[in-house]
Amino acid sequence: MIFNRPFRIVIIDDDECILNLTWKYLSQFPDDEITFSAFSHPEEALAFIQKHQVHIVITDLQLEDKNGADVISKCLEMQKGIQVIALSADKRLMTAIDCFNRGAKYYLDKPIDKTAFRATVRSCIDFLDLWHDLLKHKIHTHSSDEEEEQADTIAS
Repeated sequence: MIFNRPFRIVIIDDDECILNLTWKYLSQFPDDEITFSAFSHPEEALAFIQKHQVHIVITDLQLEDKNGADVISKCLEMQKGIQVIALSADKRLMTAIDCFNRGAKYYLDKPIDKTAFRATVRSCIDFLDLWHDLLKHKIHTHSSDEEEEQADTIAS
């Protein structure tokens, strides 16, 4: 199932200090909840996301190689149910609105507040857990319906 724990997180930022900080914050989550990988080049990150089941992407908006907003759009174009968290030091309202319009689930200002960061990641995990439970229930219900149909056919 695509929503099984541990959920995989990809961090994209060309600032090594931010990568280290987010790595530190994510390391405080239990290993059975998340795994994570960090990338400083968005193209490498997008190739990784394309090949692997990634559940959450945390991306800076101001990247040397690429606009982080384009990363958001590309993640959503993959149609994998990826939850995207945008990070930015840009305080303009239009930047946040652009991220929302491109499909980012959350937007966090830099410098990153530890409490807000952890709460945002927790919210994504909880959202994915809800989907996991829903799909698990649907699979169980679907299997039960098929078994009933087969029993009805055999009984006829």
